[in-house]
Amino acid sequence: MPHSHFSNRQRTIFGLTLLLLLTIVGMMAYWVDNLLREGNIETNQAYLKVAVEDRHVVIEQFLNERLNMLKVLTRSAYDEHDYGPRHAQALLNELATTYADYLSFSVYTREGQLLGLAGEDTIDSSDVTSQEWFTVTLTRGEFVSPLYLGSRKIPTLAMSVLAITPAGAHVVRATLNLATLNTHLSEMTAGESGGTYMVNPITGSYLSRPYYGAKPLLEHSPRFNWGEKHFHVDYEEHGIEEVDAKIATRADGTEVIEAYCCTRDGTWLVVVERELEEVLDLHRALRQQLGMTLGFTLLLLIAITGIAFRLGRR
Repeated sequence: MPHSHFSNRQRTIFGLTLLLLLTIVGMMAYWVDNLLREGNIETNQAYLKVAVEDRHVVIEQFLNERLNMLKVLTRSAYDEHDYGPRHAQALLNELATTYADYLSFSVYTREGQLLGLAGEDTIDSSDVTSQEWFTVTLTRGEFVSPLYLGSRKIPTLAMSVLAITPAGAHVVRATLNLATLNTHLSEMTAGESGGTYMVNPITGSYLSRPYYGAKPLLEHSPRFNWGEKHFHVDYEEHGIEEVDAKIATRADGTEVIEAYCCTRDGTWLVVVERELEEVLDLHRALRQQLGMTLGFTLLLLIAITGIAFRLGRR
């Protein structure tokens, strides 16, 4: 009987030891799994932040080059007769020889009178004095618009400068096709599911890669809209040109990691994203390796514990 009592007690101790081992290994597996998951997400967030900063620089360079081109061209000494329709077309042709993005070119007096227009522009040129682009150009000397669908439904932006010449002060406006800029966006890859977007945060409209010719790919998403508060809080807290990242949800329910940056006084929002599912593929592979390692370790511990108890009975 004493021998039987000792055997029952030993079985109990052995069972409790196994339970303790299972608990410890399970907690370790859970902790390491979460650690790997969070680490994988943070690594991808850091990569996407670098990517969005890179695209931010490319976009700023694109805008500055074309804005400076417009300034240089309009600083030439023209008399007031040179701002007529014929000269406007000549200036548009000259711009197009350097950058093929320009769609239209127009010149206005400070009072809003149209002197010359070449190409197609969608604005109401009969009354520009109350329009934002015109008033901002007069006060700040330049203006770059958000994205919008221009003539022939082409994703477009407008830029304007205040030109001071011997003929007086004039507001010079040009519109640009965004196909070239979208090509620059396409150069940044963020995995198979990655996307790069240039966004009008006021309306939620965005230009995404890939871009097929002149097809209107200026789409709309509430999650890109200031009004939906998706980016608004971060914009207020971190300020302009501060890069941040978060996990967001698309309209179809797909979770994505997004990195974004505000530029041009909040006029532009650059977003680079990657599907969370793709990001976690590596995590799942590591989880399998972790499970196999911990399973082997647990079996080894059980075997060692069993041998130890058998030796203890002797």
